[in-house]
Amino acid sequence: MNIRRLLIPGVLLLFGACVQDHSAEYPEPSSSAKEVNFRIHSSLSTRAGKSDFEIGDSIGIYAVKRTTSATVAVPAIQGNQAHNAKWVKTEDGWKPATPIDKVVWSQDSSPLDFYAYWPYSREASRPDSILFAVNVMPDADVLRAANIQGLTDGEVELVFQHAFSLVEVEILGENIDFLPELAVKAINVNTKTAWNIGTETFIHSEDGATMVDFSVEDVEKRIFRVVLPPQQIAAETPFLQCDNGDIAYIYTPAESIDLRVGSLQKIRVTLK
Repeated sequence: MNIRRLLIPGVLLLFGACVQDHSAEYPEPSSSAKEVNFRIHSSLSTRAGKSDFEIGDSIGIYAVKRTTSATVAVPAIQGNQAHNAKWVKTEDGWKPATPIDKVVWSQDSSPLDFYAYWPYSREASRPDSILFAVNVMPDADVLRAANIQGLTDGEVELVFQHAFSLVEVEILGENIDFLPELAVKAINVNTKTAWNIGTETFIHSEDGATMVDFSVEDVEKRIFRVVLPPQQIAAETPFLQCDNGDIAYIYTPAESIDLRVGSLQKIRVTLK
């Protein structure tokens, strides 16, 4: 394959986790306990990707008791008021998937903080290290909501935001024959990461793939997209590969690129 290297000026989703059986530590809520009511909605206009919840979508919810009223609590490995409770969007609204997924208020009136994510995984038993491996759009997206008001009663509002970064690439070029098999890949990137839902921090895994395919967003405009875990792309490190027939174009950013939480990074690439 003929490889051409160009310089860019400054400018998916499998799901898993460490599996542990904590079922004995989170018994079915008592029938006398007061259930928490959620008002769940999305506010996702900051970038493309998952834009709204559909019937059948499932989220995971953690409720965490504060040890002191003024200090925000984050999900622990065990002992949470609610631990990865599964809630499903139905035609009648959001409902717990089973009785054991009901979320109840603390019986000693301790303030609670709430965290939620999408898409739900039964294996996400470690809220400090939920594992993701990137796949192609549109399924590769991760959403997070947090209500850290320290509530003891009332309706709990959960507003979801994008947790990963979206990269959009537009391919340009004069006197270039854009073939039907035109493809774009991200290279030298972290695709596998452990996500802490409480602190919004990431620890990238070295055993994950370092290349991922973009999906085609618009064939006529030659726009491609991929979702990546938040990370820093170092300056002068090859970042994109565009395959057009037997020619591979390698693009390197002249300056570092910061793929922040919830960000949309647009890049225009001109084939020469």
